[in-house]
Amino acid sequence: MKRILSLALAALVLSTACAGEFVPNRNIEFYISSAAGGSSDMFTRTIADICKSEGYVNEPFIINNMPDGKGQIARINVRDSRSPNHALLCFSSGDFAAMVTTAGSDLKIEDFAPLGILAADKHLIFASKDGKYKTMDDLLAGLKNGDTISIAGTKSDELSAFTLFAKEIGYEDSFSYIMYESSSENITAIMGGHNDLSSLGVGDVYEKYVKTGQLKAMSMARNTRSPIAPDVPSFEEATGKRLPEWVGLANRPLMLRGETDPAIIEKLSVAFKAASEDPKFIEEYAKTGYVLRYMSPEQVNQTRRRDVAEEMKAAAAKK
Repeated sequence: MKRILSLALAALVLSTACAGEFVPNRNIEFYISSAAGGSSDMFTRTIADICKSEGYVNEPFIINNMPDGKGQIARINVRDSRSPNHALLCFSSGDFAAMVTTAGSDLKIEDFAPLGILAADKHLIFASKDGKYKTMDDLLAGLKNGDTISIAGTKSDELSAFTLFAKEIGYEDSFSYIMYESSSENITAIMGGHNDLSSLGVGDVYEKYVKTGQLKAMSMARNTRSPIAPDVPSFEEATGKRLPEWVGLANRPLMLRGETDPAIIEKLSVAFKAASEDPKFIEEYAKTGYVLRYMSPEQVNQTRRRDVAEEMKAAAAKK
């Protein structure tokens, strides 16, 4: 039986008049730290639409795209919201890294509390159909010849995936990473021939661009072929090396601010999990090529602590 999320979202404001009950008093603001048209934007709008249309949430969502400041503006809005329990945030895996490594940032991972992860995506490396590099062999040959190669991505997941990709093939200093605010900007740039390569989630580009021949997929950021893109070589096939399994996995955590009452987190976590299991959500999300992958709030905490530790270690090594 569906759980009506108006009760769960009643968990968004603790009623002082009636202990143990929660009463929503305004729209739910959903912040996204990237521009419209990207993976996080698509995910957020999909889950919000399903929640509303199927009755998991009775209160309206207001979607706010705030890519400025490497996503810091969106994160600060949630941390400092005057109605914090009505402010949700869609993170991506790399947002944690951007948050702790951005110069001058005073944001901490403790500023946010996860509601869970509902889905994930794997990244691939691809090129323009008319570009110089068509296969991984072409790329490796160019690197051996001393080429400097431009590769584009966003500030978060693609950057994390690319960094380890370059490290594993042994040419970290031979790439120029071009950062865009959204997946849609990244696609426009590679289609226009502005960069040699791009890194994006398979759900963003495979069906619309790779299968139609507009872009050339060189490798998945995974060690086995993806069932979504079975014709694209795995990283191990393309390079003879292996990536850590979590590399290139773009998770979609939902967040509240860190001091949110545990009872609110628990109720919302259960409700959004139920929404993610709704047949309409599964049908819509399957079209994108994403992977339905639920992780509880505690599992998200464990993952983000690991990811942040890795990013801070890498940042310290560069100093």
